[in-house]
Amino acid sequence: MFSSGILSETNQHTKPVVDLKWNCDGSYLGSASYDKTVKLYLLESSGALKVMHTVTCAMAPNGLCWHPTNPTRFAILTDEKNIEIWDVKASSASAKLISLGSNINASWSPNGKYLAVGNKTDNITVLEVATGKQLKKFKFNYGMQ
Repeated sequence: MFSSGILSETNQHTKPVVDLKWNCDGSYLGSASYDKTVKLYLLESSGALKVMHTVTCAMAPNGLCWHPTNPTRFAILTDEKNIEIWDVKASSASAKLISLGSNINASWSPNGKYLAVGNKTDNITVLEVATGKQLKKFKFNYGMQ
């Protein structure tokens, strides 16, 4: 299936990839890189991966997170406090959610209404995507018993 899925040198990242994820229906593969880009690849019927969209970020992205039910919606997280919500067909972010900053991981709720974001100091923020509100903040206190 993937025998013809070779990317040309012009489509590749120029620095290490820090995150790589498929969307919910397996039609897109997203990669985040230290080269300050997120690339979205379309899996063609031949098995080839074709770069469909490149998002340029102000800072190197720490990761991306696909919506659990909408195959074209995803979030980009960086060290900044902004989490950007994108659609693969858009030329700019559809929303910016405010987190605690230094973001390293994120996960959508199963219904796609909430986004939990973790940062480098082990704080978690639960954000309501539609309103951008921070609903809950808590810290994992590992080693403190």
